[in-house]
Amino acid sequence: MSYAINRFPICATFYYRIALKLGYSEEEAKSLGLARAIFFAYSKSKSAGSWGRRKKTYRKPSKTEEIKQKPNFDIINFAGLETYVLRENGKIVAIVGDQKQTPEKFDKNVARKFEWSIKEGAFKVVCRLIDERIKDYSVQELNSGTAYKLYKKYRDELRERSLYEEE
Repeated sequence: MSYAINRFPICATFYYRIALKLGYSEEEAKSLGLARAIFFAYSKSKSAGSWGRRKKTYRKPSKTEEIKQKPNFDIINFAGLETYVLRENGKIVAIVGDQKQTPEKFDKNVARKFEWSIKEGAFKVVCRLIDERIKDYSVQELNSGTAYKLYKKYRDELRERSLYEEE
């Protein structure tokens, strides 16, 4: 098996597509997808695997002034887990630690990785492939622990280089 990309962008994109199916706007979905991937990456870096404790690779982000001034955040259920959000101009923006996860960060850290690591158009391909895999699930199922089970089931398949060479 030859992987074309690591799990982080797959995770963020998977949850981005789930958020869209749940009815979130494009901007909100990108924010939620990125936040979920960061949450899982952080959780993995903190857990002990069969090879012992991992080196600490995560540093606590510095507090941004905007979040310091807006301590009133909400907690929503997104894909079976509590997610911290700020409400701005009628939209939600996910936060992890003290940092807002913006659509621009998603584009830079997720969508562009597909283009750089695989080929032009790869992000659209993975979005279509994810949509095919989640289409038969209800909103209730996708807004539960089922979302993670689906991500785990398909994550390595979606990383395979051969998927993108066929397109």
